[in-house]
Amino acid sequence: MLLVITGCSSDDSGKSRSTKSNKKQTKTHLEGYGEYKPQLWVIENDSNKIYLFGSIHIGIKEMYPLPDVIMNAFKDSSVLAVENDVIKLESDLGYIDDIYQLCLSDDPIKDKLNEDEFNTLKNFFSKNRIDIEDASLSSYAPVFYKMLVEQLAIGATKYDYQKGVDRHLLRAAKDMKMEVKDIEDPYYTSTRLSQLPEETQLYLLREALKVISEAESETDKLFNYQFFVEYRNRGDDDAIPVSRALKNYDKETGEIMCFANVPQNSYIGLRYCDGKDVAATTGNGLKEITEKLTNAMSAKEGYEYSTVLVASCSLRSVFLADLKDTEGVLVKEMLPSNLVVSGIYGFGEIAPTSVANGRAVNRFHNATFTLCAL
Repeated sequence: MLLVITGCSSDDSGKSRSTKSNKKQTKTHLEGYGEYKPQLWVIENDSNKIYLFGSIHIGIKEMYPLPDVIMNAFKDSSVLAVENDVIKLESDLGYIDDIYQLCLSDDPIKDKLNEDEFNTLKNFFSKNRIDIEDASLSSYAPVFYKMLVEQLAIGATKYDYQKGVDRHLLRAAKDMKMEVKDIEDPYYTSTRLSQLPEETQLYLLREALKVISEAESETDKLFNYQFFVEYRNRGDDDAIPVSRALKNYDKETGEIMCFANVPQNSYIGLRYCDGKDVAATTGNGLKEITEKLTNAMSAKEGYEYSTVLVASCSLRSVFLADLKDTEGVLVKEMLPSNLVVSGIYGFGEIAPTSVANGRAVNRFHNATFTLCAL
């Protein structure tokens, strides 16, 4: 049995359409109850049965639980076929980086829009603490900004990608160890989008800009907070702090989603963070590492550090907003001038948060500023 989730819909009548097949095949629109008629069909012959379900990628909590007619089809299936396994893709950092690379442009978006259009885009992103004129965000294909605008605009409504029907059934399938198949190749789809003629991409972006004025952005919640998680291994009283950036927050249910894993049974603290906080803690960290470098070189006579590698999470540039140059300025001013400094923006950092008996304990973090002296 196969359940196929699609984003398409049929005519309102729900009448079956003829399908050519070498075997006797029937196609039936499955009725719900009352006035509810889901876009759900069953196509079957003597040897197989396929459920075809037209669904949406966003939703609200009131949509659940799904009607029995849908869940019975799901339970009757051994394979779930979806457009893309979005849960798997979101954890694939290589895929995310590839999408960024595909959408890079030689020219900044500012040169491709008229002044009013660019200001609309700039102001919308600014409300969401995104600086579109930052060098790391200014030069992408128009379709990149179109997708980002749509995601932020939806985040300001009651609808939520995390409550989409596809995600709901994907989570259930993974819990049941059901086989999941991708109908589309996400790399092919992304490549095709990035290769659309620029005029087509600009048209799509302009259409997306039209909805901005209709949505009051509440997506500051995505960037105003970051998780600071402490958890203990079984029988270990020493807490290992781990930083997690908050991706989404549902005010109604209190449900939160992070950019990386949060271990079950963790001790969790939620803290407010803004640009001034980030700048202050960066300065404190640089002061501390400068003192440690000086002490270490004094303890090892004749030894000198030559290089400092710096990795700053890309999300920190969002926290910093108009203070985005602060980290670079502080690094230049506070680290010894004889050191060679090399830095990058990352999508997560691996660094120790505690050292005991000369042994550092490394963890994968979000939204951190990490330095390594060599």
